[in-house]
Order: sequence, then structure tokens, then C-alpha cells
Amino acid sequence: MRSQMMRRFTSMRGCTVLLMWFGLTGVAAAELSVQQAWSRALPPVSNVGAVYLTVVNSGEIERHLVAVHQQLAARAELHAHVLKNGMMNMRKQASAVIKSGGKTAFVPGGLHVMLFGLSRPLSEGLAYPITLEFANGERIYTTVEVRLSAPE
Repeated sequence: MRSQMMRRFTSMRGCTVLLMWFGLTGVAAAELSVQQAWSRALPPVSNVGAVYLTVVNSGEIERHLVAVHQQLAARAELHAHVLKNGMMNMRKQASAVIKSGGKTAFVPGGLHVMLFGLSRPLSEGLAYPITLEFANGERIYTTVEVRLSAPE
């Protein structure tokens, strides 16, 4: 009888911990949002593309974007244009900082997400899902719209 009660207590305690964890990650994820995720439409022969968006952090803790997951390309990488010796170069970034109470814009000519090995063309009107992954394990799911130009 005592061991049965201990099993129930342990199960209830485990459920409580899981509920608390899901609750906390839900609150944290609500502090992050994505605005205007888009890709530029490209000719069908292109095998690379880019994702542009703005990540908003309404929380009090700085977040670090470390990965972008998607199914449209062989891989996605964070990149930035960097001025070096008078020339603009694109450099892979290990992460992107989203400051607390701030936002970080991923824009043409600046910080952006590169897509390598596209499995289909980025044609105007196409929409595809991506997942943003942060260093603390948080994830944001959003949809990228393929457009001829940046949203206003």
C-alpha cells in the first residue's frame, strides 16, 4: 500500500514539474514574436535564397537566436554583411542577439538568414514555415511569404 502511494506521489510530482516547465516556456515564448517574415522571389534556377524578418523581444531577458529550421533548403544559416577593407562581405554568424525590450531586424544588406540548396524555387505567392531556435531552447514558429519586394 505504501509503495503504491509513493508511486502516485512521484507521478503527481513529475506531472507538476512538467506543467510548470511548459507554463514557464509558454510565458517566455510569448515574450518573443516575429513580424513580416518574407523572402524575395527569385528565378527558378536559383539554389540560394534569404529570409528577412524582425524578431521582437518584449521580455526582460536578452535572447540569442542560434538556428533556423525549415524544410525548403538543405540548410539555413545566420549571416551578416560586414564591411572589411572597404568591401562588403557576407559572414556566417553563430548567433544573433535580440535585446530585452527591443527588436532585431533581419534585412537585405544586413543581418539575414541564408537558405542553401533550395528544393524548389522561391516563387511569388509561396509561403513556407520556419522555426527560430534560441540558445535557451525556446522556439518560435512562423510562416515566410515569398514576395517581389519587402513588405511596407
